[in-house]
Amino acid sequence: MIRGTFREMPGLSLHLNQAARLFGLRVATCQIVLDDLIAVGALRRAPDGQYISADRESTRLAQRDYLIDLRPKSRHRR
Repeated sequence: MIRGTFREMPGLSLHLNQAARLFGLRVATCQIVLDDLIAVGALRRAPDGQYISADRESTRLAQRDYLIDLRPKSRHRR
């Protein structure tokens, strides 16, 4: 259920207490589950302590790589 929730909501980021409340788990149990999901590569922990989908960063980087610069080119070269 937790893995599916993060997959369905790619922008989801939760602190431990928020995740425990959302998933109806005790904090200690939720910590174990989230750590296991990190271990299998489904989640990662952001520098601010929030749990996010492991695909979130790779998806953002992939999107950035395919962006096209549509700004008009300057006619004057310096």
